[in-house]
Amino acid sequence: MSNTWSLPTKLIHFGVAISIGLQLLISLVMEFPDTPQKIQTTDAAFFELHEMMSIIAVVFVLVHWFWLFKASDNGFSELFPLGRPVAIR
Repeated sequence: MSNTWSLPTKLIHFGVAISIGLQLLISLVMEFPDTPQKIQTTDAAFFELHEMMSIIAVVFVLVHWFWLFKASDNGFSELFPLGRPVAIR
């Protein structure tokens, strides 16, 4: 097994890390209004941006799962070794 990761794997993990990190940072500045009528434009923008980052994170996770199914080096079976003995390394 190789110790280096392929470029698509690195990009997928980078995308997941950045999108979740941005989502966490955005959540620090979000403020829920007292009443729905009092929502400010900036608050609404932060909620929309937070939602957009979560959708981007889900897309990266789905791409990662697709990449695991597509991988020719048994990426999915390495992640979930069901039905075979697990070797202790």
